[in-house]
Amino acid sequence: YSAYDLPKELPFSKSPACIQKMQEDPTISIDTDAANYWALKVNQILAQKGIREMMAWEDGLNGMMKEEFEIAEVTVNFWSTLFWGGTDVLVEASKTGFGVIMANPDYLYFDFPYEVHPEERGYYWGTRENSVAKVFSFAPENLPQNAETSVDRDGNAMNITTPVWPAPVIKGMQGQTWSETVRTEAQHQEMTYPRVLAVAERAWHRGSWELDWTPTQNYHGTTAHVPKDQLATDFKGFNTVLGCREVRKIWQRLGIAYRVPPPGAIIEGGILIANTELPCTRIQYSLDRGVNWSEYFAPVDVGVGKYVSLKSLSADGGLESRVVNIDQEECLSCQGVCESNPLMPFSSPQVCGAGSTLQFPPTVPSKQPTLPPLASVTNTVSDSNEINSLFKNPVGNEFFCGDTFSSVAETCLVSKPCPNGLSGVCADDNRQNQGCFKVSQCAAEYEAAGATSTEAYNTQQGTSSDERCRICGEEQVHSESTVFFEGEEFLCREFDGVFNEGGKGADSPSCTLARELYTDTCCIKSDGSNAAPAPSPTIFDGGEYPTLWIMKTSGAVTNCSLTVALACAVMTSFVMVWF
Repeated sequence: YSAYDLPKELPFSKSPACIQKMQEDPTISIDTDAANYWALKVNQILAQKGIREMMAWEDGLNGMMKEEFEIAEVTVNFWSTLFWGGTDVLVEASKTGFGVIMANPDYLYFDFPYEVHPEERGYYWGTRENSVAKVFSFAPENLPQNAETSVDRDGNAMNITTPVWPAPVIKGMQGQTWSETVRTEAQHQEMTYPRVLAVAERAWHRGSWELDWTPTQNYHGTTAHVPKDQLATDFKGFNTVLGCREVRKIWQRLGIAYRVPPPGAIIEGGILIANTELPCTRIQYSLDRGVNWSEYFAPVDVGVGKYVSLKSLSADGGLESRVVNIDQEECLSCQGVCESNPLMPFSSPQVCGAGSTLQFPPTVPSKQPTLPPLASVTNTVSDSNEINSLFKNPVGNEFFCGDTFSSVAETCLVSKPCPNGLSGVCADDNRQNQGCFKVSQCAAEYEAAGATSTEAYNTQQGTSSDERCRICGEEQVHSESTVFFEGEEFLCREFDGVFNEGGKGADSPSCTLARELYTDTCCIKSDGSNAAPAPSPTIFDGGEYPTLWIMKTSGAVTNCSLTVALACAVMTSFVMVWF
């Protein structure tokens, strides 16, 4: 006999206490009433203790209504998966009068893998992967919408029609790290962070791409109701802040060893090109199976027929990803970094797809910048805005338009930055058939060209660019506040000296950008107060990144960074964020 032939036994069916209770009250059935009976008993105890709110997992309150409970506020943690009829179950839950906390396994469970790969730890019963991008793209108040932006457990498209019922009232959302397979604190931290920060962002900020609940609206893998361009831009802004600022804080200040995602890469014509989904993350590669490692900065000639190992590192090198290996002509998009995650800002068939049409040169192109003659700029430019537009390059962008990688790398300044700094097909009328290529040195050339052009313009207008860039101008500097600049953390009082080592003048575009980014952190108000500025969006290369709000238990509202949100909300395996 196999285990399947044995009689099934229900939970508590052998419990002496349950057996005795059923003998005393024949109306109670182990099949249906045990969980409900327990819920009512707990509710009575809480009411006696003066506790005003009760929370329970949805299956513990199946078949019950709010009126049955002594406590007025009863909330259920909703954990039905979308592809197993979750929308219908949500509607039924909303009819009970209970509050609803979204705790969906297929988006908010952190004991599932980050990506579809055998070396990624985690369960698979609810989903094969819960990446940071997937958690970020979850629309908690319009559950059917998620059928258009994600797939089911088996990787198949879902087809969900919104029920004809008023929109369920969602009280909040909750991320869970279940610990059955977690054996160490390091494993717990890796599975929880940085996904939990995406939960905080999604709970406290409704994106422009989140649609209203619309009865009879159908969503599936080929519908186009969700404005995915807005979603991608929103995620790019969040992901930039996450990778370049927030994960550094939780690692360097809190000692939380977050997960560093492994890189993705391809080799074509002997040229290795690699990328990572988390901005400001370092990449290293090895040609001797991990004995010696070299830093990866740009596409590099590794030679034909090479076996290459790669890994990603935190900015300080203290944390590393798992190692991935790639043979000649083999694409690593199967690692889940590129093709399985269309929201990633670097994702494109030009960079990540197998069978790419990229034409790589046999050797690494020269990295020496070639600047345009000053005369050609000063003869056509009449104001500083036009100067900046000639070399407009989104912060941190390394993608440029061209026919091939080689054509862009050899003549950077003939190319133009890709739209919004994203990889993909160039949108300009004259570049419909061109692709976006990651050419790191082009970013440096454009910055140098912009600075040179500004100097020419200032000379033409009779102004001087020799004045040092001062981050706060005439205002006082917060002496102990810190900022991140070029991968390192500096005190605000040190910033001017460090920044001006590069020869950037007060009138340079770089100085203007630095002031926009760091003034709120570093500069004391003109009235001499040290109060924090009023909450406002912060501008990053992906657009406006909204201020994050966290509700304290007292009911007061405090403006928090993502790191503070983490400290406020999650010091256990759960993060519970209420709208």
